Amino acid sequence: MSARSVGVAKGTQKEKPRKEKGHRDKPRRPNRIVEFLRDARAEIRRVVWPTPRETRNLTLVVLVLSAVLGLLMWLFDTLFAEIYRLLATL
Repeated sequence: MSARSVGVAKGTQKEKPRKEKGHRDKPRRPNRIVEFLRDARAEIRRVVWPTPRETRNLTLVVLVLSAVLGLLMWLFDTLFAEIYRLLATL
């Protein structure tokens, strides 16, 4: 509640203690680094890693899709090059 809503005179409320200029809110740099490393380690432990079989299957999917897309790009490139060649000879 604010001072106005309860009728308290201005200046009678307790003021929050002021922070000193040299006071830091954040931990010092070495502590922050250690904290980051601990958090990273905890996150790595929570990761659900794929099984070797899943890894193999997903790798196969990526390789097959890459080959198919490469083939499609080659086909379109050849087709458009041929169309361009025909139009250039008109």
